[in-house]
Amino acid sequence: IVMRRRTPVARLITIHLLFFYSALIINIADWLPNNLLFQAGYFIIAGLIWIPPVIKLMGWASKDG
Repeated sequence: IVMRRRTPVARLITIHLLFFYSALIINIADWLPNNLLFQAGYFIIAGLIWIPPVIKLMGWASKDG
């Protein structure tokens, strides 16, 4: 199997993106009001918001010819 050039770059970017994003989300969560419904909504939205950028990044990596 031939390793594409963009694939390792996309992997590293994804790992770093998710690490820093999760750290940011956890730090913001410390400032949230102590309301279970509000916190649940926050974590649901925060848990889904990272997906589109990673999908675009994987699309970019797959274009390597």
